[in-house]
Amino acid sequence: MILSPFDPAELAPVAALIPPRTPEPPVARTTEQFTAACRFASLGLGLPMRPGSGVLHAVVDADEHVVAVLIPSGSAVTDRDRAAAFADALNASAGFARLIDARPAAAAE
Repeated sequence: MILSPFDPAELAPVAALIPPRTPEPPVARTTEQFTAACRFASLGLGLPMRPGSGVLHAVVDADEHVVAVLIPSGSAVTDRDRAAAFADALNASAGFARLIDARPAAAAE
């Protein structure tokens, strides 16, 4: 098999289709956040946590394991907002940014 010589000009059209990769900023955690993240890991809880999807409004970890179940308030939207607030508080305690849920509130019901 004979390979042709490499010509970077031939790759220019293909390279233009690939979006540039933006580097992710380094995670700067405080000592307390690092300790909380280690404690979650030692308990087998994957971060970040998020509101669970389904009828049961709960907080789940990254591996879909239920971490906490919330007492129903009678409103599915309120229950989901409470689960999101609880998950955000747990994530913030371990140094994770707030998760943005792209689903509209009506879809959660």
